[in-house]
Amino acid sequence: MVCKTWFSLVALGCTVLATPPGGTEPGGGPTIIEFDCSDTPELCNNMCWGAFCTDQGDGAIGQTLTYDAPSPDTTNARYKAACQTPKNRCSGNGDYNSCDEYPFKQTNEADIEDAVSRCVTTNAQSIQGGKISAFTQKHKALDQMLITFGNPGDSKFCNYPPTCDNKDGAEWQNGGPAPEPKNPPKNKRHYYLTARGTELASGVKLPVGKRVTSFEVNQTAVEGNIRRLGKRDHFTEYQTVDNEVVEYLFSV
Repeated sequence: MVCKTWFSLVALGCTVLATPPGGTEPGGGPTIIEFDCSDTPELCNNMCWGAFCTDQGDGAIGQTLTYDAPSPDTTNARYKAACQTPKNRCSGNGDYNSCDEYPFKQTNEADIEDAVSRCVTTNAQSIQGGKISAFTQKHKALDQMLITFGNPGDSKFCNYPPTCDNKDGAEWQNGGPAPEPKNPPKNKRHYYLTARGTELASGVKLPVGKRVTSFEVNQTAVEGNIRRLGKRDHFTEYQTVDNEVVEYLFSV
């Protein structure tokens, strides 16, 4: 059974313990991950739609995902379930010709029937793939991640005031445009400042001092790719970096 609310798997109003590098929170809580929306705004729109806007009365998909080290066959099946109707629905869609799925195909939450998808650029897809790869390289099966959204200003479903307006039909679910929630999202979104200077959005309250895993480009990997390939390869160029919440801003 997939838990569909982001509050049921982690309680953050308790004593904050340090997170060991590369591991989950002590006691089994998820590692908090920041995806920076400034370089992939449409990807963040898809993630935030899934996290906040899929509540049809029984809770949204949420932010907590479980990495399950799936086989290639499993990841392909999950991707096809979310993105092919019966073929990749983003083929021939100009620059936005790559289909992004949420929950991620690397997580067991992707087995739900109501995964969401959105057409994005192949460059954005490669950037996100590189970040997810950097996370999974340091984690084992059943490690959990709590997805948060950095610099959400260009992603309307992550930004404030909260909105779940799919009138353009860009968000898809179950083979067609995703329905808007029957009622406005019940739970507030909370905004914070991090030590690395990003504004962070989350549906889960985070205490000041909370450890966050962010991503940055590994310049050595970039230079190596340019030497070997003659071009960038975003999928292999990201590494994790420690961050933390330093200030609460507001909730809406």
